[in-house]
Amino acid sequence: MCKMLLICSSIVGYLYAVYALPPPSYLTPCSLSDPKFNECALKSGKAGMTMIIQGDKKYNLPSLNPFKLDYVETEAGFMKIKLYKPELHGATKTELKEVYYDPKTKRMGLSVLFNEESLVGNYDISGKILILPIEGNGDLNITVYNAIFTYEFDLIKEMKNGVEYAGLKNDKLDMNLDKIYINLDNLFNGDKLLGDNINKFLNENWKDALNEAGAPIIEVLKSICFNVLSTLFLKVPFNELFLP
Repeated sequence: MCKMLLICSSIVGYLYAVYALPPPSYLTPCSLSDPKFNECALKSGKAGMTMIIQGDKKYNLPSLNPFKLDYVETEAGFMKIKLYKPELHGATKTELKEVYYDPKTKRMGLSVLFNEESLVGNYDISGKILILPIEGNGDLNITVYNAIFTYEFDLIKEMKNGVEYAGLKNDKLDMNLDKIYINLDNLFNGDKLLGDNINKFLNENWKDALNEAGAPIIEVLKSICFNVLSTLFLKVPFNELFLP
């Protein structure tokens, strides 16, 4: 069971002030009825990836390198984590691998490969992970390598101010990766021996640790995907962003 509270200053306020804009010049609209939509969307997404990563004030798209958050509080199993001013680094080392749309179910998705993505910031943690007690606060670094994130959602239409825009619901995010590096400074009030042993244990058993405590990470990333896409969707009318 995972409970989460996410507060992001870089996101708050983006979903207000709806007014229509043409599609960004770096994204080529594709037709949803085109049998080659997936191919078209992938080509368009790859061409616009650099601009999307660096952010675009005109469309209220935040910079993704780094992507800055204010505060994250998560709970998974018997562990509670609080993150202060966390940042996600490594977006420039990404590759859009796939974009797909099912016209029957109206389900859309995209897969992105992160060669190396790091979450850094200040943490406060307490509870148990893999039956071991864990407690501390300090600097955090969680780095994933060769990770593929697949984000899916139902593409819907929403009417705002008399204009039809795209929206999304029933979203989910899956994650597959080759390796993860975990380092939590100042565990157990700075007890170096205990802290080093816990960090070593987590890195040696990262798959089990991810299965037990990875849900909050996925929820945070899913929230970022949702808000970035929603921001773009609310700026460009549906039939201009997705051609008939």
